[in-house]
Amino acid sequence: MNVSDYRYTWDRARHALYRYRLRNEIESIYADLIAGLDEAAFTAALRPFWNPFAGAGAAKYLAVEVWLREAVFRYLLCTAGLKQTGPVVDLGSGTGYFLWVCREHGHKILGIDIEGEPLYDACCSFLGIPRVEYRIEPHKALSDTGHELCMVTAFMTCFDRFEDGRPWDVDAWRFFLADVRTRLKSDGRLVIKFNAQADTGDLYSPDVHRVFGSTNDYRFRPFLDYAILTAR
Repeated sequence: MNVSDYRYTWDRARHALYRYRLRNEIESIYADLIAGLDEAAFTAALRPFWNPFAGAGAAKYLAVEVWLREAVFRYLLCTAGLKQTGPVVDLGSGTGYFLWVCREHGHKILGIDIEGEPLYDACCSFLGIPRVEYRIEPHKALSDTGHELCMVTAFMTCFDRFEDGRPWDVDAWRFFLADVRTRLKSDGRLVIKFNAQADTGDLYSPDVHRVFGSTNDYRFRPFLDYAILTAR
C-alpha cells in the first residue's frame, strides 16, 4: 500500500465522510472525558514538557483538544462491528489517550512502550494508565499481555523496523501476526495504523499486504493507513 495508490485516495474520501458522520458522537465522548479531567492538575503535571513549537516532538501531544478527539475517533473506527468488550493492549501507547477512551468504555487496558520519553511517563501516570516497558523486536514474542484479548492496537507504528532501518519483511510479520493471534479472542481484532516511509510513500509493501490477506488466522481489511485484522 502506498499513499499514491488509487485505493488510498478513495479511502481518504471515505475516511472524511465517516469522520463527518461520527462528529457528534466524537464531540459527546470528548466532552465527557474532559469533564472528568482535573484540567488544572493536568496542566501543572505536564507543564515542564510544554513547547509551543513542538513540531514532530512528543510535546505536540499536549494539544489535548486535537489528540484526544483523534483517540476517540480511532476507538470508534477500531471497534466498529466488534461484538465484545474485553481487555485492550495498545503497542506504543505514548500518552495513553487511546487507552483512556477504552477504559471509559468498559475495557481493561494495558499499554506497552519503550522507556525514554518522560512526557509519556508523566501523562500515563497522571491518567492512571497501566503500562509495561518493553521493546518489540522481530521474531520476539510480546511481553506477557494475557490472553483472551478483545483488541490489540498499534498507531503510527515505529517498532516495525530492523536495526538497520529497513521495514519488517514478510517473515517478521508472519511471526508477529501469529503471536498476537494466540492472545486474541475469536473475532478479536488487531489494528495497525502505519506511518508512511518518507522516501517512498509506502505504508507497507505488496508482499506484506499479501501476508495480511492470505493468513488463515485473520480476516483482513485495509483502510487508508490502517490494517484491520479480525481473528478467525
